[in-house]
Amino acid sequence: MGQDTGHTVVLSEYPSIMEAEMVKGMLETNGIEAMVTEQYNPIRGAYDYSKVLVMDYDLEEAKKLLEGE
Repeated sequence: MGQDTGHTVVLSEYPSIMEAEMVKGMLETNGIEAMVTEQYNPIRGAYDYSKVLVMDYDLEEAKKLLEGE
Protein backbone atom coordinates (compact mmCIF):
# COMPACT_ATOMS: atom_id res chain seq x y z
CA MET A 1 0.00 0.00 0.00
CA GLY A 2 1.04 3.60 -0.50
CA GLN A 3 3.08 3.12 -3.66
CA ASP A 4 2.69 5.21 -6.82
CA THR A 5 3.70 2.52 -9.31
CA GLY A 6 2.11 -0.72 -10.35
CA HIS A 7 -0.86 -1.78 -12.40
CA THR A 8 -4.47 -2.74 -11.84
CA VAL A 9 -5.51 -6.34 -11.33
CA VAL A 10 -8.92 -7.98 -10.99
CA LEU A 11 -9.88 -8.69 -7.39
CA SER A 12 -13.34 -10.13 -8.06
CA GLU A 13 -16.31 -10.27 -10.45
CA TYR A 14 -20.01 -9.74 -9.68
CA PRO A 15 -23.23 -10.19 -11.63
CA SER A 16 -24.35 -6.64 -10.83
CA ILE A 17 -22.69 -3.27 -10.58
CA MET A 18 -24.41 -2.68 -7.23
CA GLU A 19 -22.53 -5.59 -5.64
CA ALA A 20 -19.25 -4.43 -7.15
CA GLU A 21 -19.80 -0.86 -5.90
CA MET A 22 -20.47 -2.15 -2.38
CA VAL A 23 -17.15 -4.02 -2.38
CA LYS A 24 -15.39 -0.95 -3.78
CA GLY A 25 -16.81 1.16 -0.95
CA MET A 26 -15.67 -1.33 1.69
CA LEU A 27 -12.16 -1.39 0.22
CA GLU A 28 -11.92 2.39 0.05
CA THR A 29 -13.17 2.70 3.63
CA ASN A 30 -10.18 0.53 4.55
CA GLY A 31 -7.68 2.64 2.61
CA ILE A 32 -7.46 0.61 -0.60
CA GLU A 33 -8.10 2.40 -3.89
CA ALA A 34 -10.46 0.43 -6.12
CA MET A 35 -12.39 0.86 -9.34
CA VAL A 36 -15.31 -0.89 -10.98
CA THR A 37 -15.56 -1.82 -14.65
CA GLU A 38 -18.41 -3.44 -16.55
CA GLN A 39 -18.30 -5.95 -19.40
CA TYR A 40 -20.82 -5.08 -22.12
CA ASN A 41 -22.26 -7.85 -24.29
CA PRO A 42 -23.40 -6.32 -27.60
CA ILE A 43 -25.26 -9.49 -28.58
CA ARG A 44 -27.48 -9.29 -25.50
CA GLY A 45 -27.45 -5.51 -25.42
CA ALA A 46 -26.69 -5.60 -21.72
CA TYR A 47 -23.85 -5.76 -19.22
CA ASP A 48 -22.73 -9.29 -18.31
CA TYR A 49 -20.76 -8.61 -15.14
CA SER A 50 -18.81 -6.04 -13.17
CA LYS A 51 -15.21 -6.34 -12.00
CA VAL A 52 -13.56 -4.78 -8.98
CA LEU A 53 -9.97 -3.79 -9.72
CA VAL A 54 -7.22 -2.81 -7.30
CA MET A 55 -3.55 -2.00 -7.64
CA ASP A 56 -1.31 -5.06 -7.73
CA TYR A 57 0.47 -4.03 -4.55
CA ASP A 58 -2.90 -3.86 -2.70
CA LEU A 59 -4.19 -7.22 -3.94
CA GLU A 60 -3.29 -9.39 -0.94
CA GLU A 61 -4.69 -6.92 1.59
CA ALA A 62 -7.85 -6.52 -0.49
CA LYS A 63 -8.31 -10.31 -0.62
CA LYS A 64 -8.00 -10.48 3.16
CA LEU A 65 -10.64 -7.77 3.58
CA LEU A 66 -12.94 -9.49 1.10
CA GLU A 67 -12.59 -12.78 2.98
CA GLY A 68 -13.30 -11.02 6.28
CA GLU A 69 -9.91 -11.61 7.89
